[in-house]
Amino acid sequence: MEKEFDIVFIDPPKVILGLPEEGRSGSFFTSETVKINAINIGVLSLFSYLSSKGFSCKILNFSEDSDFSNAKREIEKIRASYFGIGSQSGFDYLETLELARLIKESNQDSKVVIGGQHAGPLEEIPLKESRDIDIVVKFEGEYVLEDILKGKLLREIPGIVYRKGNKIVNNNGRYDPVNINELPFLEYEGYPNYKKYTPVVEESRGCPYGCKYCTSNWVNKRQVSIKKPERFLEEMEYCISIYGTKVSYAVNACTYGMNPDYGKKIAIGMKKFNVKWSSEFRVDSPWEVYIDELLDSNYEVVNVGMESASPEVLINMGKTRDPAYYIGKTKKLIQRVIKSDAVLRVNFMFYAGETLKTVKETLSFLMSNPEIDAILYSPVIVLRNTPLMENFDFFKRKYGARYAKIESWTSRHLYPIHPSRYFTFEESMILSSLFERIFSDPESWCTAQKYEIHQTEEDILALKRVHFNE
Repeated sequence: MEKEFDIVFIDPPKVILGLPEEGRSGSFFTSETVKINAINIGVLSLFSYLSSKGFSCKILNFSEDSDFSNAKREIEKIRASYFGIGSQSGFDYLETLELARLIKESNQDSKVVIGGQHAGPLEEIPLKESRDIDIVVKFEGEYVLEDILKGKLLREIPGIVYRKGNKIVNNNGRYDPVNINELPFLEYEGYPNYKKYTPVVEESRGCPYGCKYCTSNWVNKRQVSIKKPERFLEEMEYCISIYGTKVSYAVNACTYGMNPDYGKKIAIGMKKFNVKWSSEFRVDSPWEVYIDELLDSNYEVVNVGMESASPEVLINMGKTRDPAYYIGKTKKLIQRVIKSDAVLRVNFMFYAGETLKTVKETLSFLMSNPEIDAILYSPVIVLRNTPLMENFDFFKRKYGARYAKIESWTSRHLYPIHPSRYFTFEESMILSSLFERIFSDPESWCTAQKYEIHQTEEDILALKRVHFNE
């Protein structure tokens, strides 16, 4: 029997309690055999922060498991005051509930806390669906969990939902945003089998843009914390000392270079490390300030979110108020990137309110810009506490959109939609997959995806074979 920890963090398995039947096409499920995995940076950040505060912490990683036998065995060996499960998406939600049940079987006196980008916005729902869950952290977790472990009364902690007898209490308010410059370096060695995964360093947290389909509107309230270049490069050097220079590095950011001067200084500093790296930024971000330095720094994949080339859809999704400027800026970015060796991947979304006209506009853009190396095309899934869910009646009235009501999805609190009277959900999934294959070079597509899966040649080849039927 292992010693008692203050808190044990768990990265849950994905979609082992039933794969949504209609989810077998498109990028949500590249294949049933090749799992897309990455370090759960939320869990690792919480582990690193609380360890630096003197709490005894441990991480259990079940993200690649295909059943619960390993989880049950490992959980039975551990005693902890708290277990914290990081639910990043609906694809690990049911698995999170099952882990909570297994924890209570062998650790009846332990408290189970869940949070993350998916679980947080669900608020009371997990507590209603599972008697084994005690607390839901709605927003960022560092300060909340610190106060919980210090024994602060739950009624005094903002931004949590908790069980009090037979009642569920939802506390209003939230802590000030976490200043990521003040966080300790990530303790990569604390993450089981950490060298199997793409190394990641956080550049910024939060997003100011307010896209209507994104939970960041709710989780971060459009507030942003950005690392200073000196701090980022110091942390990257530390990360490279652990992983070496032969792997590719992911820089975690909703939009890299929101402070363009910082983005430029980081790119200049990254060149000195001589490692391949990538991040993600919006096409309407101030990339002109740093793009030359970025492309001269071994930046491997220019991964940008455009989402649509239809002016009507761009306005509906809250992407821009000036579609002509937005689309024009995308074209300028494409022309700049093709002069470099970097792979250009552009992300698109089959959004609510798509019509024959809007889809043709996006396809016309793709056909007129063959220089794009790869695309990621996914149907929108409505999530709780997003403006899209709150205003879905608009799309019902104007476009004939409606919820698909598929139990295997909705049980995970993922709400697929028939985007309009012209397209069903199933058709949007099939079309998304077809568009990816038509407009992507297989090698480039896989190069972009390697930042999300294990970086072995076998994994990349398997991904290529399945997705492109090669």
